[in-house]
This record gives sequence, structure tokens and C-alpha cells, in this order.
Amino acid sequence: MCGGNSMRLRFMLRCKNNLHAVLRCIYTVGNPQNAGRFRSYYGVKTMISNIDDVQKAGRENMGRALESFGAFSRGWQTLASETAGFSRQAFEEGAAHFEKLLGAKSIDVAFEAQTDYLRSSYEKAVGQAARFGELYLDLVKDAAKPFEGVVPAVGRTVGK
Repeated sequence: MCGGNSMRLRFMLRCKNNLHAVLRCIYTVGNPQNAGRFRSYYGVKTMISNIDDVQKAGRENMGRALESFGAFSRGWQTLASETAGFSRQAFEEGAAHFEKLLGAKSIDVAFEAQTDYLRSSYEKAVGQAARFGELYLDLVKDAAKPFEGVVPAVGRTVGK
């Protein structure tokens, strides 16, 4: 059944410049009556299996993406609450420092209070920056965690 078609294809490959053979092959392949000759049970079964694999991969990747988005959401909520807490604390300390400056009896006491406030503010800001760095790192790690197994799995599939 397919023997004639395979012979035609071999003939076409042997005679690359033969226009007649090319047109005959196109006619044979494009003819609806001959279409059944080019299908095989195993080809259809493989195609369906591949479609199932694609659907399965799509479901898995959608689950990974949703898990990653959830990690991003939790990370941003943590960063937002940390930022709000730091801002509130900085505002309260700034207000207390301003009251202390208003109550200063001499310029030396005011300069000393200002120096202490700036030093402590700087130390807290550096500590908070380090804390934010840790939070951002945790956010990225948590968001990437669902995709950790994907790259080795792809390597095993491609290697087959």
C-alpha cells in the first residue's frame, strides 16, 4: 500500500532536478484518495500521546506559575509590612528628636542631639537595607522554587 509511495519518494530524492517527479509526488500526497496511505495507526497513536504530553506539561507549568505568583505575592506583602513598620518607626523617632531639639537649652546640646540622631538613623537605615536585601533574596528564591525541577527534566527529555 505505502510501498508505491515510498518508491516515488525515493525516485524523487534520486532525481532532485526532475520537475515531473516532484509534481507527481505532490499530487500523490495532496490527493484525498491517497491520504489514507500516509497515515498509520502508530503515527496517530504517537500524535495523541504527544498531545497528552503537551497538555500535561501545560497543566504542570500553570501550577508552577501560580505557585510562583503566590510566592511573589507573599514576598511583596512582607516587604510592604516591613517598609510600613520602618517608616512608622522613623517618623516617631524623628518627631521625638524634633521635640528634643526644641527643648534644648544650648546650641551644644542641640548639636550633640542632632549628631546622635543622625548616627542612630544611619545605623538603622543600613540595617534596614540589609534586611530588605534578605527579603528580596527570599522572595526570588521562593518564586523560583517551583521551577527548580524543570531544567533537569528538560535535559533528560532532550537527551533521549
